[in-house]
Amino acid sequence: MTPPATPDGTWIETTIYNFTAINGDGAFPTAGLVMDKNGVLYGTTTYGGSATSGSPCFYYGPTGCGTAFALTPPATPGGDWSETILHSFTGQNGEGSVPMTGLSLNSSGALFGTTSAGGTAGKGTIFAINP
Repeated sequence: MTPPATPDGTWIETTIYNFTAINGDGAFPTAGLVMDKNGVLYGTTTYGGSATSGSPCFYYGPTGCGTAFALTPPATPGGDWSETILHSFTGQNGEGSVPMTGLSLNSSGALFGTTSAGGTAGKGTIFAINP
């Protein structure tokens, strides 16, 4: 969102990325984002990622168990943001699945979050990712 040029003006919305759930991309982002000192945005998607036949999320079809992602700003203003999938949740072997909350970022750049399902008891996990 870009603030208005005048106090009574209109804010301008700009879409910086469209999720597709194709080829491992995420789908259904439901939480807020966190930004690092370089302007990179980090977040999660509830579905998407790499669904495999052994995954408990396979019944969602190609959308999978969710992702953690980074969106890097363009090198030049008005350019395209680039997405990097940091992790594709599988819900297998004790791993969490279906993240529905935002991430926290510590001073070392590690990301922390939660999943609403998966884990050894099937009730969710707390995870850390070091990009």
